Amino acid sequence: KYFIDTVKATFDDPKRGRIYKKDPLELYDDTLNLTSLLESSQSVHTKDYFFTHNLENPPGYKYGASFSTTEGNANISDAPIYFNVIETEQNTWTFNYYFYYTWSGGVNMDSVSSSGGKESHTSFTLSPFGVHEGDWEGMSIMVCQSKEVSQPLAITYQQHNWQETTDCTNGECIFYKDTHHAVGFSALHSHATYPKPSYDNVYTTVEVPFFFDLQAILVTDRTCYLREDKTYNMFKPSEKNVLRIQNPSEIEIGETDESLYWQGFAGQWGKSTELNSTPKLEFCMSKDQTKIIDCPDDKTNPTFALVMQLMGVNKTNDEIVRGAASIVGAALIPIFSKASSSPTGPIMKEHWSKWRESRSSPLWKKLDKNTASNEYCRVLSIVTDTGNLPEKREDIDVKGNIIGMIVLCVGIVILNIFILQCRVKLKGVLLYIDEDTGEVLQPGRQLWFDTHFSAIVYTIWFMGCAMAGFFLFAIPLHHYLELLEEHISGIEWHTLGIFMLVVGTFILVIDALVCVSIWISSQGLWNKTMQLYHLYRGEDEDADLYANNICSLSFNITHRFFIIGFSFLFLSLMLAAVAVLVGAAVVGFSAAFHHACSETVGKLDGVCFSKGFFGPVEDIKCGPEFQKFCNEWANEQTLYCLWGSVLIIIGHFYLVGVAGASYYQQKSTKSMLDMIPKYFSARQYQLLSLRGEDINNGELIESLLQE
Repeated sequence: KYFIDTVKATFDDPKRGRIYKKDPLELYDDTLNLTSLLESSQSVHTKDYFFTHNLENPPGYKYGASFSTTEGNANISDAPIYFNVIETEQNTWTFNYYFYYTWSGGVNMDSVSSSGGKESHTSFTLSPFGVHEGDWEGMSIMVCQSKEVSQPLAITYQQHNWQETTDCTNGECIFYKDTHHAVGFSALHSHATYPKPSYDNVYTTVEVPFFFDLQAILVTDRTCYLREDKTYNMFKPSEKNVLRIQNPSEIEIGETDESLYWQGFAGQWGKSTELNSTPKLEFCMSKDQTKIIDCPDDKTNPTFALVMQLMGVNKTNDEIVRGAASIVGAALIPIFSKASSSPTGPIMKEHWSKWRESRSSPLWKKLDKNTASNEYCRVLSIVTDTGNLPEKREDIDVKGNIIGMIVLCVGIVILNIFILQCRVKLKGVLLYIDEDTGEVLQPGRQLWFDTHFSAIVYTIWFMGCAMAGFFLFAIPLHHYLELLEEHISGIEWHTLGIFMLVVGTFILVIDALVCVSIWISSQGLWNKTMQLYHLYRGEDEDADLYANNICSLSFNITHRFFIIGFSFLFLSLMLAAVAVLVGAAVVGFSAAFHHACSETVGKLDGVCFSKGFFGPVEDIKCGPEFQKFCNEWANEQTLYCLWGSVLIIIGHFYLVGVAGASYYQQKSTKSMLDMIPKYFSARQYQLLSLRGEDINNGELIESLLQE
């Protein structure tokens, strides 16, 4: 449709185009003036400029020179071909040939699918992807340095960002009617040059996330296939239409023919077509690329119809497909924007000054018309045993589990407050005195229970609860992160898992230290109380020393410990709360994804999905079998993760209660211990008086006893 043309035709009417400067965009010349072209290239870096045509009424501009219809020269074009020649290594010359097309058409694509269990290969052209003005293509031929005409040594064919080299000395080159005129096959619309004809020369693929029974969308180049009648449209070189290009340094204003000024322009030969998210489907083609045919509908090829819907070509009322279309459109436009960029001219080509070695497209593969999907794509069978199809797993009751978690946590907090209040009311009574005999009794059972049994039981229960919650939380989370790593790339899930494991271990270590410290503090309280009991009974001669020093000093140390301990305990509690949030997020995301995934499977029964929608795994499942993949995201392990985190924070609520009660008991004991020295001295005076000692200060004794 778009053929080789003469560069001269582009500038026949200067008023038909303009020259612009980029960054910022501003008009450089309101006419397509050859002198302005050269000046713009010589004054600043050439890539800062481009020219464009007024395409409102371009009669014949886009389509290039026509082909002759005269007998003997039918299907022959005399459009000019431009070249330059350079000296290359090992006594060779390289001729670089440049073909100018005034317009580049839409990108050629293939849709390879197994819609409804039947393999389908649809060729289509989608615009405006790939559409732009001014397309320069070409090929390079290496020959021996000789005055005599000789067979080329090698030929390089320019193909977009790649080039393919054929070795003519090894019989890889095709010639036309002799041994030295090389043949190149121009691709439909894109004009990339190939050494052989082919229906599909795949140079890249478009990966569409979470796609249906689509094996691939192939971006291809199509050339004419070998015809028995050999009636090709050909560009035949001659002395008149093979024109040599000057070296840019030789082009000077006033000394060079103005018609050649374009050779020095190194900006873009046209304005790139503005892309949009609602392209128009131009046409579909037959398998042999010779006929334009009607595109498949949703009955003959539902996959292709769905592809078009996702690309925004065909409208749909399905909300899921519309949502996917916005994602796919956003993914496709950046890919094709580069393909829709107008190129620079010959002097900016790398091969202008040196031979380019072969650098084929990474996805280079020739596809024959009858084996396209068999050779290139994985052919999948969607024949399944309907008796063993996986059933949809019930959605997780996220709302019920979260409400239950909140109710349980609030209940535990209330219970802890009640326990703390009960312990506070005991006031930590240390010593009892018999009112009849005045005899000092041993410390009460409640104090013994608190210091020997209660604190130990609480800490053991907490550690068991916290460790059980930790393992119940960590193991399912590990499996969940593995699932994310398998299907979603871009995040170091393994590293994240190790980090969370380290944080969890840190929490347990802090909790263990707090528990041990509470137990040691409780034991110290009991020991100090027993010491005072023995001191009171006169069973220790250093009564005054103990009474005045040891009790106060011991509590000061304990008091400072509690300040540090509560700081760590608060940090541990905050991290436990984060674990609950993580558990809730895991359950919530899994449930939402499972629901959406299962709903999609239900609406698109009989099609295939690619599980590697974001990640490295390319595992495709067809039809209802994909339900297995959906079920992976909604299993009991996610609930274990949530309730494991709940166990962790419940244990921390208990630990806060125990630590708070222990601290209050220590504080109450301290205030009572402060009174012991005075009480003990008064008791000594009383004993002296009972023994008949002469005590002059009886009033003091009575006041001390009363106090």
